[in-house]
Amino acid sequence: MITKFIDGTTPLDEATFNPIVEKLNGIPSVSVYRVVDAVSNISSVAGAKIGDLLISGDATSKTILGQAVASTGACVRIISATAGEVLPNTATHASTRVIENIPGLSGKLFIKTVTTTWTTAANQTTNFLGNKTGDYVFNAASGTSSIFGNASLAIGGLVFITQGSTSSITGVGEVRQCIFTATNTTSTAGPQGPKGDQGDTGLKGDTGAQGSQGPAGPAGQQGLKGDKGDQGDTGLKGDKGDTGQQGPQGEVGPTGDGAFDQVIRTQADFDTLIWSSDWLGAQSVALVGQFTLTNKAIVVPDSVRNIRGFNNATITINTSLTGVAFRYSTRRTQSDYLVENLTVVCNQSGSASATVFSNLFKAVNCTGILNSPGGGNGFSACSILENCTAQVTSDTGTISGFNSCNSVKNGVSICNSTSGRINGY
Repeated sequence: MITKFIDGTTPLDEATFNPIVEKLNGIPSVSVYRVVDAVSNISSVAGAKIGDLLISGDATSKTILGQAVASTGACVRIISATAGEVLPNTATHASTRVIENIPGLSGKLFIKTVTTTWTTAANQTTNFLGNKTGDYVFNAASGTSSIFGNASLAIGGLVFITQGSTSSITGVGEVRQCIFTATNTTSTAGPQGPKGDQGDTGLKGDTGAQGSQGPAGPAGQQGLKGDKGDQGDTGLKGDKGDTGQQGPQGEVGPTGDGAFDQVIRTQADFDTLIWSSDWLGAQSVALVGQFTLTNKAIVVPDSVRNIRGFNNATITINTSLTGVAFRYSTRRTQSDYLVENLTVVCNQSGSASATVFSNLFKAVNCTGILNSPGGGNGFSACSILENCTAQVTSDTGTISGFNSCNSVKNGVSICNSTSGRINGY
């Protein structure tokens, strides 16, 4: 987990820190420091640890942890308390350095090294060609830029790419606030000393000697046997109590590690699953509780055949993107594909239409809730729906609960439109 979150020189308080830690699940457990000190030797950085990255933010020649660097964007990884290693640039684009295979970093690191302000897709295409979702852009120079939709990205800013392309830049990025400026420091905490050896166990004391047995006393005389008493009357049998009412049956949770390939209980586990291209190799997934997602649609891999929710499992997706919130890439036709007991809420802020569920073979006890100004559907292109509810609310556009679905049994469709058109069921 990230150990230091400082924006400029101001530490983040705990109330701000904790949501950022949750949001950065899957981001490596490293901190990134932008080194701008022009002195000749950076011997230590207070708070830094092994694995952290020190990136030169200017072209001044300097020595960082024993490594001489001169160029803007040069990256040194800490390997001990007093030593570092220079991470080589594996590719160079116009005014940009690209560093790959950084231990602990899941994607490539693009380093902006000039002061030019980038405001167009053409600029970004030239300078970040080859990026992909999951890569990072670090602004090491003094100029501000508009990078992946983030205007005026200041010096030391870090952007996590949420929608990338290998040929052009039309995508989206999120600013990560895990950067602060490192300057030369004359003192830092020394490394922790080795743990001392455990002391020897003390010797067990000797057992005390047993005392001698005293003489036996004389046997007493046996008393006379008393007369047998009369037997009491048998009490009356009480009335039988009423039978209590049976309590409601609790929801059955996933049982045992073998019941599902993946059991998702926390937001961190959910993020890791969704960002994995094959959902961590799972064929069956249990979702336990509530989860959220921003500006990303859920495309279920074809290899995942069973998804089941527990404890009112709900996924809330807040997005400005268009399309389907929860879907397979193509319509499923095999009978062993099943989604059950799952609610998906899609809050779509764009003007185009959207759909909550699509391309499912069979869904049971599922609810699709869509709030979209441009209209859309709760369920679309699904084969079998049982006990499912669609709730669609829109300002304009055409809306429907179930669109192009073959079989709907015990379905509920709730459609509300201010000035649009309700189309069918």
